[in-house]
Amino acid sequence: MLPAPAYILEALEDPLIQAVRMSILPMMDEVRTDVENLVLQKNSQTISAIAPRIEFVSKVLVKISDKLDKESGQTAAGQQNTPVAGPNNAFAQ
Repeated sequence: MLPAPAYILEALEDPLIQAVRMSILPMMDEVRTDVENLVLQKNSQTISAIAPRIEFVSKVLVKISDKLDKESGQTAAGQQNTPVAGPNNAFAQ
């Protein structure tokens, strides 16, 4: 008399799962390494493409900031900054 197929399947399930895991593990490690390398490469390319633009924007922002500081210095030095009365002005009386 042969054992039932369910019994054979149950008896072999854990060893089969372990064998499949062991055979797939090296492939999964290789895929992980390939993906990591691809992500690093793409990050490098992205940073290389964006860095000059960020540098340009940074320089523009510094110039704008310097200009605003210069203008606010002139206002504080001699000009009086008085609010204009009007319906959209919060300082209107």
